[in-house]
Amino acid sequence: MSKNKILIFIGSCGKSWPYNTTPIQRALVLKSFFDRVLFIDKEDSLSIFLNDNSEYIKVDSFKELDAIFPKYVSDGSDLTVIHGPSWPISKEVLNLRKKYNFKWIVDLYDHENLTSNIHLFKKNYAKFIYHRFFERNIVKAIKSSDILISAIYETRFLSHVNRVKCINGVAFSEIKKISNNKEVAFEQEFLHLGYVGVLSFERSFLILKIVKELFENNNIKVKFHLIGDFDDNFKNEIEKYNNDLIKSCFYGFVDWTRAINIMNSVDVCMYTFPIAHREELDCVYPIKIGEYLALGKHILSVDSNGLRDILDLIDKNGDITLIDENDMNLWVSEIHQKAELKENMTEITSLINKDLARDLLDWDKLHKVIVENLSR
Repeated sequence: MSKNKILIFIGSCGKSWPYNTTPIQRALVLKSFFDRVLFIDKEDSLSIFLNDNSEYIKVDSFKELDAIFPKYVSDGSDLTVIHGPSWPISKEVLNLRKKYNFKWIVDLYDHENLTSNIHLFKKNYAKFIYHRFFERNIVKAIKSSDILISAIYETRFLSHVNRVKCINGVAFSEIKKISNNKEVAFEQEFLHLGYVGVLSFERSFLILKIVKELFENNNIKVKFHLIGDFDDNFKNEIEKYNNDLIKSCFYGFVDWTRAINIMNSVDVCMYTFPIAHREELDCVYPIKIGEYLALGKHILSVDSNGLRDILDLIDKNGDITLIDENDMNLWVSEIHQKAELKENMTEITSLINKDLARDLLDWDKLHKVIVENLSR
């Protein structure tokens, strides 16, 4: 008689876009391969996706894992535990591993450098040292784990005996369901540019620079559709450059479905990142790019390691234009060119992009490597 296969997924279930976020995408894909799945976290954005074999447990502290585990561990169970690069979780699972026998997976997600977010604490030296100190728990967990997964390779752990590289993919079937809906009827005389991200001086300064450059050197009608939490001062600064030729629309934070519908209505999708955080940019895997391909959109993007992984997967096909983040002349030139070609943007290009996303970037296809490793 086969053992009951149980997956315990710890952390990374909080506020986010379920189909877009690496850890939640991992969970949604992998849960279909287990008899029972338990999600444990302090926050929840997964409950609406859970079916009969899944449940969610909210905790106030990961120290509660010690009381939860005995209820799900038995001689007749084949238990797998998976969690991300979190030192509080790693610390608790390290202790649990001393008591119980289970397959242990650590997923770095798209953190090429475990301290890639350390710049967030640069103004608080105490927090910086605090996180540096406890990073050792993650390192211990990685070295003790049975499988190590990441979207982009962390060079320190290339020697791990069972290292799996798995970038998250596109929820193509979900995008196909909703992509026939257009969010709004846009003015045809404008070139419509879409952008998704945190809209602030720190996170989206490049968008402001592009708007300002277009304001100073522009003879085409352009409208920016900006999705994401925004800083009021940033919004006011962008709107200073609005005129008859340049318009901007701030949607705020919206759910994933509405964001896809808005982006499906624009002519060109943009992907940028803070210039000051080039190191962080190089460890981020931009799944948004895959989603824009699935929508059949033309894409203007800054370069990054994660983006180059996508280009390798699609054999450098697809309508993706890479632009140096400091070359404002090229950004403006490309936008002008897209405006001039708007009437001739062919359905063929759109179909090519969609086919690439479906055939090469679908999340089920890309996660097969993890499923195969779990089956060994």
